[in-house]
Amino acid sequence: MIEKQKNTVKFLSIAITCFVVYLVCYATKNLLSVNTPFMIEDGYGSDVIGIMSSIYFLSYGTGQLFVGIIGDKTKLKYMLLFGLGAAGIACYVFVAIESVIVKSVVWGVCGFGLAFLYAPLVKYVSDHLSGKQAETCMVLLNFASILGSTIAGVFGAFGNWKTSTIVFASVLIFLSGILFFFYLYFDKKFPVLKQCETEKNEFMPIKQFAAYWLKNGAVAFILISAIQGIAKNSITFWIPTYISDYLRFNPKISSIIFSVMTLISAANQIIAIWLYHLMKEKIIWVIRFSFFLSTICFSLLLPVKNVYFNLILLLIANSGYSWAGTMVWTYYCRGFKNVNRVAFVVGFLDFISYAFSAIGNLLFSEAIVKIGWVYLIVIWVGIMFAGVLVTFFYREKKKEKT
Repeated sequence: MIEKQKNTVKFLSIAITCFVVYLVCYATKNLLSVNTPFMIEDGYGSDVIGIMSSIYFLSYGTGQLFVGIIGDKTKLKYMLLFGLGAAGIACYVFVAIESVIVKSVVWGVCGFGLAFLYAPLVKYVSDHLSGKQAETCMVLLNFASILGSTIAGVFGAFGNWKTSTIVFASVLIFLSGILFFFYLYFDKKFPVLKQCETEKNEFMPIKQFAAYWLKNGAVAFILISAIQGIAKNSITFWIPTYISDYLRFNPKISSIIFSVMTLISAANQIIAIWLYHLMKEKIIWVIRFSFFLSTICFSLLLPVKNVYFNLILLLIANSGYSWAGTMVWTYYCRGFKNVNRVAFVVGFLDFISYAFSAIGNLLFSEAIVKIGWVYLIVIWVGIMFAGVLVTFFYREKKKEKT
């Protein structure tokens, strides 16, 4: 009985930590996006904000590669202390200093710090929990990312951008300290699980794996990840501004609409899994359909003048490229477990995703100023259609296994 209670305490402690940390992480990650309409009102150009967000994406992607190298050997408490602390201090400086150059640099530091959270949390879950408890924590991480985006939108609607950024900076720094001391105690009380059996599959050497990966869709999925990254991060980043600037909603209403859209998107993962089984477990079929649906919906944004139908089309387009992402991260990457290269594929494709997000955001911000929303929407249509075309580069040799 005592052992069962102890196990429950351990599970709840880790589950709550995962949820809270990733909730704050994703809320902070989306702050610049939801605050963009307000910052533009304060005189910041969309091109300047585009540079800030691009630096953030590049720093976040680079941080993930770095964390992948040190994450297995560094304790969670140190990763949380540095990641949360660095992001919190960066948010304070972002508000305090007026220099656009300094703001851009510190927002990049914020992205690098937040990159220290996800992989260490997943590793910690794997080291201390198993079965349904571990699965529950992973579900909570996914839900926290969605709810975090919604919370960012709410703060954008009911407070000015400086206040909301300072609030999250304070929360980040508070969590960095309290969780460091919490896990200092927790690690002593709950040591790593002793596994009865350990898989002893050897890693496929990198040169050999490169050839193996090329035969199993490397080129196609690198391009798919780049396109999906531009959509998920860069297009999504400008949605609050699109709603405010193009559809002419009040900035506060725009933030609320964005929050509702992100909350509805919680169903996207379930829909993507349903599509995967509906389409006979063919990953590439789902991706092709998803990008095609986004292409159609983005195309209809131009002739459809009713703002509410426009928002519905925007929501469906967003769902489409989200389903494509689920296929990449949930199914395709897991297919390399037989050669113990899942982490490498995830890390590399994630870096590609954020690197192209940085480029996309920079270009989109310039496009808003120089060519306007109509032509930018045409570009979005072209990007989604490119995603459709890229799927034909992939030739499935046998039934995909997950």
